[in-house]
Amino acid sequence: MIGAVWILSGGCSLFEVEKPDKYLEGEVLRFFGSLKEKVIHDTYLSTHPQFREKTSLRDFSWLNKVYGLNQHQGFTTESIRYQKKLAEVSGILDLSDGSPLPVSLRLIPIKAPAEWKIIHLSFDLRKYVESQGMVEPGLTEMNSIARRSLTLFQDSIRRYQMDSFYQPISRIWKASITLQEMNDHYARYMRDPFLSEDFSDGNLVLQASSGVREDGILNLKGRVVSNLNLIFDSDYFFENGRWNLIRFEIELE
Repeated sequence: MIGAVWILSGGCSLFEVEKPDKYLEGEVLRFFGSLKEKVIHDTYLSTHPQFREKTSLRDFSWLNKVYGLNQHQGFTTESIRYQKKLAEVSGILDLSDGSPLPVSLRLIPIKAPAEWKIIHLSFDLRKYVESQGMVEPGLTEMNSIARRSLTLFQDSIRRYQMDSFYQPISRIWKASITLQEMNDHYARYMRDPFLSEDFSDGNLVLQASSGVREDGILNLKGRVVSNLNLIFDSDYFFENGRWNLIRFEIELE
């Protein structure tokens, strides 16, 4: 654990005498208020150094871009929990489209009881995608999703241009890769045997571990048995009523 604990007479922590809920909520509201004003750099610098050690400004900006955090409609605190050295604030951030995004922030006291700094920020993606209408897909649907990606991938590499594969991917992946970067990333597949052998209609076998993880991401992993045997590993994010790619890896078996 990090940080300092303020000890009063008798060996009790300060939190046992006074639980500074209003200061914690104030810091969290200030944090999201700063984001709403689109002062991304200043908001990032207002966090604790430990937060910045684990999360780069680029990653923080990417998170903001993906979720539109600077366009949120407000934060509602649901619970505050205390440990000896930390406090955790959990609640709901209402995004610009009205979607509720469960958020958890951990804070450390800098000057008790009034000054706190954020050291960790996380989102409950499972609850988020369930609120968007996500129902865990069965085997037939997972096979269909995987085959759709394989078909788009093969069509794209045969045209030496990944635009038809790029267009339906998730906004999360698009936030971190351009079409040209995707072309460069998959350029090594734009040759035989990927060009000459048809694998999109092969026998697709998913691993038993395929499915929606606790973080709300659908992972599909398996093999394609055809004239060209392949293994693939892909992740999908649920948005706008469908599963869209955020990662796609494929190799010769």
